[in-house]
Amino acid sequence: LEPRKNCTTPEANPLSHAPQRAIRSDVME
Repeated sequence: LEPRKNCTTPEANPLSHAPQRAIRSDVME
């Protein structure tokens, strides 16, 4: 993710990380 967007929308950061992490966990499992 871009650092600029993170600074502009900190809420979007965790939201974007949540789905990405879930997908990675699913693939690993």
